[in-house]
Amino acid sequence: MDLSQSADRQAEAAELAKYFSKFSAALTRLDEELARWKNYEADYQALKTTLLDLPKETSHPVMVRDRRWSVADECLQMVQYRASASE
Repeated sequence: MDLSQSADRQAEAAELAKYFSKFSAALTRLDEELARWKNYEADYQALKTTLLDLPKETSHPVMVRDRRWSVADECLQMVQYRASASE
């Protein structure tokens, strides 16, 4: 092997090492991006499950008193009490 071939092989090896380094860096970045997107997917699935289960948890009957009705009920009870007391 002569000196020119040896120099060419060294240049090729250096170029190959440079491209391998760039490839490894790109692969690392892609792995990080993939992990981030998988985390987004897991968050989305958890939110979807929560939203789909929410109607099941909140479908029980709830009694809510309207302030207007409670005042009206109290007035009616007072009138009825007075009417029964005067008899």
